[in-house]
Amino acid sequence: MTFPIARIASAAIALAFLVNAVPASAQKSTTTQIQDGEESGTQTVTTTTDGNGNTVTTTTVDVSGPLTNGMPGATYQTDHTTTTTTTDPNGHELDSSQSHVHENLDAKGGKVLSRSTLEWKQHTDWIKGTRTYTSTNVVINNSTGVTTKIDYTTEETYFGAGPTGRWERTGGHQTVTTQKKGEEAKKTERTYDWLHEHWEDVGMTSPLTPSTAQAGSGADGEQVYLTSVAGPSSEMIATVEDPAQVGTVDQVTFQVQDHQGHAHFFQAFTDPDGHIDFRLPALAATVALFTNFTRDGKPDDAAAHCTVDAHAAVSSADPVTDAPQSGTAITRASSAYERGGNGRNLVDMQTRGTDPFNTHVLMDGSEANVQTVAASNLETVGRFSDSVALGRHTFSIKSGTTTSNAFPADVVTLRADPIRESETGSVQTLTVHCDGLPASDSGTMYFEVGGAAELAAGGTTASVPVRNGVAQVRIRGIHAGAALVRFHLHAQIAGFWT
Repeated sequence: MTFPIARIASAAIALAFLVNAVPASAQKSTTTQIQDGEESGTQTVTTTTDGNGNTVTTTTVDVSGPLTNGMPGATYQTDHTTTTTTTDPNGHELDSSQSHVHENLDAKGGKVLSRSTLEWKQHTDWIKGTRTYTSTNVVINNSTGVTTKIDYTTEETYFGAGPTGRWERTGGHQTVTTQKKGEEAKKTERTYDWLHEHWEDVGMTSPLTPSTAQAGSGADGEQVYLTSVAGPSSEMIATVEDPAQVGTVDQVTFQVQDHQGHAHFFQAFTDPDGHIDFRLPALAATVALFTNFTRDGKPDDAAAHCTVDAHAAVSSADPVTDAPQSGTAITRASSAYERGGNGRNLVDMQTRGTDPFNTHVLMDGSEANVQTVAASNLETVGRFSDSVALGRHTFSIKSGTTTSNAFPADVVTLRADPIRESETGSVQTLTVHCDGLPASDSGTMYFEVGGAAELAAGGTTASVPVRNGVAQVRIRGIHAGAALVRFHLHAQIAGFWT
């Protein structure tokens, strides 16, 4: 199931230009007779050059004529339109506006049965690469006594560079107010959902805010899988498993933060297998995916987070030896993956040249014991089953019909012995058991100590060899509180990981 998110290009590159101030030129004006359907009249075009060298063109159209296929009782119509456009010396449009009045009459010079007015303006900032449009349309029907007013705004951003770029709508709002004479006005509102490229009634599905979304106490057993990095506008695969929702998970929330630091909330639902396919908005700087807000309106503790950066690297991975320089490839990975525990059976790889919507993780050349749970254009994440044997395995990916390079890694379990409570200044030995490391492989355990403790020798980080399946480090309590210790295994696999 695919949830289309704005299929737009990478970060905006605005076209910059400079012009020298020049004196305004004399006005040039021409008037011609025109025919517009059943209406006829005049069109006047006036052109001037302002002090910045910009060309200002004003076109005024006055036409009128019979109305043979319009509202009941109307036999005549009139139109008056004034359009003004300002372009820079390079031909880029900077500002444009229009005022249009249309009337339906029962006869020429007679009673006005309905009147429609439209006022709109558009401003383009080529330095910033942004464009805004606002309009107000009022329709007064004297026959029915109904007045309709539509206020409309949109925002667009220019993506790409030069003439090869294009404008993409990134926001918008519409308010429709309808009032019948003698009755209370009725108002409806819509906003443009730039995540899914459509308009949504306000108060229905999106955008969401913490105040309108369902509040909760945070994570309640759900598992959320999202890549940690992705490039701008990347196609994405995510997985959500929520014990409270069987099959399709219909309460999934995206928090998209743009490059200006503004947060946008959107709601989606998974397919029956818990997967979501989508495309990142080009304005996204970070993304959080979760199923519940905490009581103070923040993503719950189980939220998965992704950084959007074309040059981002998977922090938990190391460069893969002899990875191909082009095409579909695994460029960074790990020499060991943990079964159970904090590792959650995850295989996290930096990948290149993949189609995230059609990429699959292979374990020992097969998908039989591994599931692809997240993918972007920079990263692929698999999850192997609990029944996978400890020890040496090989991992690769298949994207479409292409299979990548493979790398060896050890599947292990890591278990830390509990440490007892002690007084400030006392030293204890922390022991971590490592099962599954083949006899042919050696290993190094990397420790990071924080909270109320530090290493006995001072500092916060250490690397120690794994001997007979055990790694040990000595830590000292430095003040009251909990000691926080993180550890990560790097396996030395001859000929590949050193």
